[in-house]
Amino acid sequence: YDFAWTEVNNLCTSTDIIRVEFHDLPLLNAGADAAICEGGSIQLHAIGSGSFQWNPASLVSNQTISNPVATPVATSVLTVTLTDQWGCKNSDQVNIEVREQPVAIAGPDQALEYVFETTLNAAALGNGQTGEWTIISGTGEFADINDNATSVSGLSPDGNSYKWTITNGVCLMSADTVNIIVRDLIIPTLITPNKDGKNEYFTIRGAETLGKTELV
Repeated sequence: YDFAWTEVNNLCTSTDIIRVEFHDLPLLNAGADAAICEGGSIQLHAIGSGSFQWNPASLVSNQTISNPVATPVATSVLTVTLTDQWGCKNSDQVNIEVREQPVAIAGPDQALEYVFETTLNAAALGNGQTGEWTIISGTGEFADINDNATSVSGLSPDGNSYKWTITNGVCLMSADTVNIIVRDLIIPTLITPNKDGKNEYFTIRGAETLGKTELV
């Protein structure tokens, strides 16, 4: 753009012109948002032509390059400013989410009295986490393999072992196991009601699972 300044008196006129060039803001892309595991790092990839300046400087390995390594300890927003040859500046941001290392807790072991179904009780999932049950030994049919508190049926007599694995898509997966013992139906052959705390009562543990029952 040319701007003219003109002064006029009764007889004379004087004009001077100044030229101003306007430049577009430099093109800049800070890169895609990303997620890392706690204690990890990630290399950034800003795109643009000119000199770079990253902030906060304490979170990157080199504040003045396009692709420093970032090591945030918590979820952070990093800003990069690009200055081109004309002194024009443009800024962009990238969000780095820091996720906690998942720790799987499959819940307490169980001992069942001739019962072939139960409810599992793994610890609740955290934000961004998914879980899955798998069979290590024995048998079982999960109502929902991704539910930490799913019901499981069709257990085998004696021992059943299940694994609960969780992940957040970034950190290493974590797994834990739970054991379910199904005790056999045992009919006592004697009672000794002598107040010594042993065999005081005639008890058939698990008989309630059989429905209507007759003892002869």
